[in-house]
Amino acid sequence: MNKEQPYQCPSCGELLQEDFNVCPYCGEPVKITCVKCGRILAEEYNNCPYCGAKVKKKFNLPGDKNSQTDFHKSVASILTGAGAFLLNAGQIIQAIALKSFDFLKKGFRKALEWWESIDWGKSKEFFQAAGNNLAAFANKVIPPGKLKEIFKTIGGKLAVFSEKAVPWLKLIFEKSITFIKNLFLRLRDSLANILEKKLSPETAQKTALGIIASVCVLCLLTFISLVFSKSGPTQSNPLIEISPTAVSLPVVDPAEQKWLVMIYSDADDDVLEHDLYFDLNEAESAGSTDRVQIVAQLDRFAGGFSEDGDWTGTRRYFVSQDDDLKVIHSDMVADLGEVDMGSTDTLIDFATWAIQTYPADRYVLIMSDHGSGWTGGWYDDTPENPSGNFISLNRLDMALGEIIAQAGIGKFEVIGLDACLMGMLEVYNSLEPYARYAVASEEVEPAMGWAYDYFLTQLTEHPEMESAQFAQAIIDGYIQKDLRIQDSAAYQQLLTVYNLPENVEKELFSQKMSDRVTLSAVDLALLPAFNEKFNQVLLALKESDQSMVAEARSYSQAFFNIFDDGLPSPYIDLKSFLNMIAENNVSDALMNAITETETALDEMVVSEVHGSNFPGASGISIYFPVSQHYWEGGLYSQEWYPVITERFSQSSLWDDYLAYHYSGQDFGQGIPPIESRTVAPGYSEITISKPVITPGSVTANNPKINIQADINGDRIAYIYLISLYRVENRFLFYQFDYILGDDNLDVNGVVYPFYRRDDGVKHVDLDFELSATGVQSGETVAFAVIEPEAYGITPDETIYSAKGFYISAETGQKISARMYFYNYGDNEMRNIVGYFGSKEHGIAPSEITPKKGDQFQFLDTWWVRDENGNLTDSLYEGNSLTFGDKPFKQGIVSRFIYPGEFYIGIGVEDMDGNTTFSFSPLVVE
Repeated sequence: MNKEQPYQCPSCGELLQEDFNVCPYCGEPVKITCVKCGRILAEEYNNCPYCGAKVKKKFNLPGDKNSQTDFHKSVASILTGAGAFLLNAGQIIQAIALKSFDFLKKGFRKALEWWESIDWGKSKEFFQAAGNNLAAFANKVIPPGKLKEIFKTIGGKLAVFSEKAVPWLKLIFEKSITFIKNLFLRLRDSLANILEKKLSPETAQKTALGIIASVCVLCLLTFISLVFSKSGPTQSNPLIEISPTAVSLPVVDPAEQKWLVMIYSDADDDVLEHDLYFDLNEAESAGSTDRVQIVAQLDRFAGGFSEDGDWTGTRRYFVSQDDDLKVIHSDMVADLGEVDMGSTDTLIDFATWAIQTYPADRYVLIMSDHGSGWTGGWYDDTPENPSGNFISLNRLDMALGEIIAQAGIGKFEVIGLDACLMGMLEVYNSLEPYARYAVASEEVEPAMGWAYDYFLTQLTEHPEMESAQFAQAIIDGYIQKDLRIQDSAAYQQLLTVYNLPENVEKELFSQKMSDRVTLSAVDLALLPAFNEKFNQVLLALKESDQSMVAEARSYSQAFFNIFDDGLPSPYIDLKSFLNMIAENNVSDALMNAITETETALDEMVVSEVHGSNFPGASGISIYFPVSQHYWEGGLYSQEWYPVITERFSQSSLWDDYLAYHYSGQDFGQGIPPIESRTVAPGYSEITISKPVITPGSVTANNPKINIQADINGDRIAYIYLISLYRVENRFLFYQFDYILGDDNLDVNGVVYPFYRRDDGVKHVDLDFELSATGVQSGETVAFAVIEPEAYGITPDETIYSAKGFYISAETGQKISARMYFYNYGDNEMRNIVGYFGSKEHGIAPSEITPKKGDQFQFLDTWWVRDENGNLTDSLYEGNSLTFGDKPFKQGIVSRFIYPGEFYIGIGVEDMDGNTTFSFSPLVVE
C-alpha cells in the first residue's frame, strides 16, 4: 500500500492514506496485512511490529531454536534502542522548541517594553520634522512633474498586480478556511465516535464540540499569558522545562538485565501472621543474587505466632539466601515500629524507597494479605484508624501511579496480588497503566499462599527470563511446589496443623488442596482491546432478553461471597457467563461479539490454573449482583461501585449495562437513582402449594416420609428441601439441601439443574428420611446445619458448609467464619474461611489454619414469629468443638431427631436470589 495506490475502506468505500489502520470516516478497523511477514496487524500498529516494514519479501527466521532466540534478542535490542533514540530525539526537539519559544517570548517582551517606553509627544515633533525634511529633499532632487509620473507608473503596476494576485490570494484563503473547517469536523467526528460508546450521538457531538472549543480557548489564553505576562515563571506558574533525568526505556540486554522484587507483606493479624512469615522464609530459600535483588516489608501481629523472638511492628529486609524455614536471617535494613500497612502512604513509601535504594532494570511488586475483589484489601487494625485501615481499589490505583511518578520508572514488569478474590476485570483495569503483567486469584487462596521459593529460584537461576515467563513461574509453582509441602519437616508440621495422620502422601494432600484454588496471569497490554470487544457484547446484550441474562448469571461459575450470604455470590467467572449466554438462541451480532471477546480473553490470560471445585474458572471474574444487592448493598451498591472501580467504569460499559439491566436506564446516564428501580429481570412470582406429607406422623426411630407439592412460576433457579423443628414461637433449621433437577445441564464443566414443568407447573414427589446434620471430632458430635454451597449432579459432588465463629485459644479473638466440607469418602472438613474487616470499610475473606486448642462455635439459624405472625431470621450461638488430634467430619446424626413438631417444606429460589417457602407440619412421636 502506498500513496499512489491508496487503500479503500471496505466499509464505507473512502480512500485511505497509508497511515490509517482505522477508517477516519466510518470508524471501522481496517485489517492490514504486512506484505513482508504476512501477519495481520492490530489496530494500533501503523508499522509491522514483527519486521518493521512493508516489503514483498517473506520474512524468515534462522532455522535452529537457539539462533532464533538470539535473533529475537537482537531484534528486541535494536527496536528498544531505536525507541530510546526516538524518545531522546523527541525530548531534544521539545527542549529546542521550548528554548526557541522562550527566546521569541523574550523578544516580544523587549519589543513591547520599547513600544511602551516611547514618548509620543516628542515622537510627533520628530516625525513632522522628518517629513518636512524628506519633502524638501524630494523637491530638490526630483522635478515636480517627474514625481507625479513616477507615482502614476507605480500605481498602474500595483493595479495590474492586484488584478492578478487577488483571485489567487482569495483562492488560497478559501482553501485554508476549508482545510481548517474539515480538520475541525474530523476532530469533532473522531471525538464523537469515541464518546458515543458512553453517550447518545447528539450528546456526543455536542460534547466533542465543547472539548475542541475548550482546548482552542485554553491554548489561546496560555499563549497570551506567556507572551504578555510581565512577570517571569513563578512557583505557581513555572515555565515548562525538560528534566535531564526524564524517563526513557533502557536498552537492556536480557543476558545482563537486573531485577528488583518487592514483597509488601501485611501479616498484622492472628490468622495470616504465621503463613506470611513462612512466605518470607521461603523467599530466603531462594535469596538475592547479583542480578536479582529481593526486599520485603513485613508487619507482624502482637500475639498469635510467637516464634523468632515474637517481635512485633514492621521491618524491612534485604532478603539473602538461607535454608532455615523457622527464623529470618536476612539483614534488617530498617525497623519502622508499628505502621499502618492498610495505608497507601505506607505502600508508596516502601516501593519508592526500594526502587531508589536498589535500582534495577526490571521491577516486580508482590502484595500479600487479605483481599476482597474490587472493593480492595490489605487490612491493618493497628494502629487504629477511624477511617478504616485498608486500601480500596481506587486508592491502590492512585498509589501505583504515585510510585511510578516518584520513582521515575516506566512500568512494573509484574504486579502480584497474593490475596483472595483479586482476579477480577475491575482490578486488572486498575493495574493496567502501571504493569505489563498481573497475577491474582478469582477465589479464596489457601493460607499457605504462593510458592515463593519456587518462582524466585526460577528467577535467580534464569534472570534473563521475560516478564511473562516470571508470571508463568508463579502459576506453575502454586501449591504443588510450595515448601510447606516439599520440605519434609515443614510438611509434617502442616499435617499436624490440619490434624491429619503423618503418613498422608504429599501428592494426595496437594491434590486435595489444589481442588479448591484458582490463579491466573494476565497480559495487561491486551486489556484495552479486550474492553472494546466486551463493550460490543454489552451493546448487543442491551438489545437481548434480560431474563435470559439473569438466567446466565444464576448458573455461571461463582466464587466466594463476601457480601450477604443469604443472596447468590455476585462474583462470577466472566467467560463462564459468556458461555451461558451463548447456550441460548441469541442474535448473530451477539454471538459474534461473544466469540471475539472469548478469543481476546484467552489471549489475555497467558496462564491459569483451577481446581475441580471450580470447573468454570477461566482466569478473570466480574461483579454481577442480584437486584437486592445492587440497590441495597450500602458500600457495595450502585452508588459506590463506579466510584471505587473508577478506571474500569470509565473504559467499560459494564456499569452502564448493570444500570440498564436493573432500571431500564440508557447507557451514559450515570448512576441510576433508587427511584428508577424496576422489577428485576430474574424475579418470578412463585407460588407453592401446601406440601402433602405422608404419613402425617412418624416415630423417631423410623422417620421416613413422602412429600409432594406443586410449584407455579418461571425463572426457577434452584429448589430446596427444608425441615424445621418447632419450639413454641421459634423454628430451628434442621435440614437444608438441594432437590436435584429432572435433568442436569453441563456448560464447560459447570453443572446446573433443569426442572421439567407440565403446563407451567413443577410437581415435586420426593421420598426421604427426616434427619439432622452435625459435625464430629472423635467421639464428640455437635449439632450443626450443613448448608449446600455449590450444586452437584450427585450429593457427593455438592459442596457444603456450616457457619459459626472461629475462636483463638491464645488471644480470645472471635472471627466470623464458615467451615467447608468435602462430601465424598470420609466427608472431612476441607478448610475454614474467616471474614475480616467491617461492613463500613469492606470485608475480606481469608483461610484460617486451625490450631490445637482453638474452637469452632456453630451458629444455629432460627425463624422467630412475632405477635403479628411475621417471621424473622435470627442467629444464635450453638455447640462448639475443640481442635485436637482428630479431624472434623460432617454427616447425618439420627440421635438429634427428637419427639415433637417438625415442619417440612419446599423452598424455591428465582433467578434474582429471592426464595419462596411453603411448609406442612409433621409429628414425630
